[in-house]
Amino acid sequence: AAAAAAAAATAAAVKAKAAAGAEKARDPEDAEGLTDRLYDRLRVTYGLEPACQRMNNAPPQSVRQRLRGSVADDGTVDFAALFSGGGGGGRGHTDGARPVKLEICAGNGDWAVAQAKADPDSDWVALELRHDRVYSIFSRAVCEGAANLCAMGGDAARVMRRNVRPGSVQHVFINFPEPPHHSGDAAADNRFHLLTPAFFRHVHAALAPGGGLTLFSDNHRYMQSLARTLAELLPVVTTSTGDAGHTAGAADSAEPLFSAEAAKGRKPAEGTTKGATEDGGGGG
Repeated sequence: AAAAAAAAATAAAVKAKAAAGAEKARDPEDAEGLTDRLYDRLRVTYGLEPACQRMNNAPPQSVRQRLRGSVADDGTVDFAALFSGGGGGGRGHTDGARPVKLEICAGNGDWAVAQAKADPDSDWVALELRHDRVYSIFSRAVCEGAANLCAMGGDAARVMRRNVRPGSVQHVFINFPEPPHHSGDAAADNRFHLLTPAFFRHVHAALAPGGGLTLFSDNHRYMQSLARTLAELLPVVTTSTGDAGHTAGAADSAEPLFSAEAAKGRKPAEGTTKGATEDGGGGG
C-alpha cells in the first residue's frame, strides 16, 4: 500500500542528467566538531546513555566512534558506512550499491518511514529542520523497526551544500513544499524560500547519474513556477581563467540539468467534466 501511495503521489518526476561541469561548491566542515555535536544531541536529547545500558551496557563512546566513522574528513556523510555499521559496503550488497533515497522537509516522518519499510532494499534519509520533528522521525523509525532509515536535522540548504556527498543519492523527494509566500504578491519577502536555482544545483550535484528528483504538491501555480526554474538550469561552464559562468555558445546550447516528466492526472470520474477535474487538482 505504501509503495502504491508513493507511485500515486508523483506530481512531477524529474530525472537528473549526468551533465559534465555540474560541480558542487562547498566549504569544508570540521568533521570532529560535527561528530561531537551529533553525539551530544543523541546523549542529551535522545537518551543515549539509558539506551546503551539496556543494550548489554554498551559504552556510549562506541556510538561516537560509529558516528565518526560515518563522517568523512570534509564533513560529508558516508551513507554506506552509516547504514552498514561504520564499515561501509551496505547491508546485503557485496558491491555496496544500495541506493540512497532522501526526503527533504520530511515533517514528522510518516511518509519516509512508510517508504523505508516498503523498500527494504534501499536506504532512506529523512531531512528536517525542526528539532521536534527530527525527534518524531527518529522515534517513529525506532518504534516501527525501520532500520534502513536515518533522521537528519538541519537547514536543507546548508546540509545539501556541505554534508551530502556528490553523486551519493539515487532519488530526492520533496513533498508539499511551502511556496515562498501565500499572498500572491511578487514583492513579498522571499529571503527564506528554499527551492531556489542555487538549491536545485546542490540537489543535482548530490544525485547519482540518472538519479531523480520528485516534487509533489497540490499547488498547481507553484509547481509551474518550479518547473520553469528547473527548465532554466544549465550546466556551469568553467572558463580558461578558472571563472565559473554561462559562456556564450557552450552553455547556451547545452541541455538543462534536469529533464522534466509531468505525471499524468487521474482519469475523471464518470459524470465529471474535464474542466472540473483540472480545477479540482486532479490533473498533474
